[in-house]
Amino acid sequence: MKRKRLTLQYLKSQCRDAAMGELPWDILLGNICDWLEGDRAMMLSAHHGKPYSSTVSYNHDLSKVMKYNKGFNGSDPRMPFSKLTLPGQTRTGQQYVRNEDIKHTEYFNVISRAGDQLDSLHSVIMDTPGSGRQAISIHRSFKNQLFETSDIENMGALLPHLTEAYQYAVKVSGKLSADIGRRDCALLIKPDLKTKPLSGDPLDVLLGNDFLGWNGEYLRPRSEALVKFLDLTIKRARNGISSQCRIRVDSPSDIERNPFIQITISPRPKLIDWLSDAQDTVMLYASRLEENIDTSNCEIFSAIYQLTKSECRTLIALLETSDLKKAALQSQVTYETVRWHLKNIFQKTGYNTQETLLKAVKEMDLSNSN
Repeated sequence: MKRKRLTLQYLKSQCRDAAMGELPWDILLGNICDWLEGDRAMMLSAHHGKPYSSTVSYNHDLSKVMKYNKGFNGSDPRMPFSKLTLPGQTRTGQQYVRNEDIKHTEYFNVISRAGDQLDSLHSVIMDTPGSGRQAISIHRSFKNQLFETSDIENMGALLPHLTEAYQYAVKVSGKLSADIGRRDCALLIKPDLKTKPLSGDPLDVLLGNDFLGWNGEYLRPRSEALVKFLDLTIKRARNGISSQCRIRVDSPSDIERNPFIQITISPRPKLIDWLSDAQDTVMLYASRLEENIDTSNCEIFSAIYQLTKSECRTLIALLETSDLKKAALQSQVTYETVRWHLKNIFQKTGYNTQETLLKAVKEMDLSNSN
């Protein structure tokens, strides 16, 4: 049966639909494949300089795709050359390495010949630190002909629109809208806690806490409660349920004082299916949240109880750190000086513990006023 000839204009509109989540990426991939008179196609993703893995495929034998993802992607003789292709460029497999030059290799026999792939049209969609390297490959089988210059030109005309669709999907899924702060990040995460950064800087967001580490690839929770939280919520996210928790950052090296990290585990948006080959992958959002301390309360509280300026500064520091040594460091005085100020505050306000004092300031509780 003769294929229905698609148009470039139609595929441009389909790229927009995919970016908005109104069209599945595998359908768009299949239409692009048909337009270029290919037989099979796949979307490819690579991160941190690692080999490509197939994320979304069209008309491929899934057993061959699994073989490719589980080892043969690293032995692909064309991979080093394809990695040198710049974003926005398209090359054919034969431009990288001719079939005649690799027909003796295991890769050619197991992947190319067994997968019925005569030639490929490889296009790099984008390559960013957050989203990694994303590409699309259209394949022709041995019953077909090699790709020609006109096919490269056609793909070149569509590629900017595909790139724009990818970037929009990342922006939406990574929560990069204007209301998101500078200290937020989004990662894809698997049940084994392997991650793939999507947006933001995880090191900046996760740095300085004693509970959740990140080594650039895996999350390393350091408390049993957080291990159980991640295990439970990743399972819940796979069933469409989002969950949240907070952990406190408590590091003298952190420029912010006692912020929280809010962790949100959510289902993976369909918008970014092309970013991961694992169906059990979900989203992790991490946001730095500063503790909401209203220092104007301290000024009013101090005026009511006739605290000195030094005692007021001590009270503000204790509200922000809850620790005498850190309050001393913040106020640039000695630990003994902070203790002396706190003792005087107790005498003037009638409170006898730091916990009840700070609670009264936060709530503007004047029960002990004379």
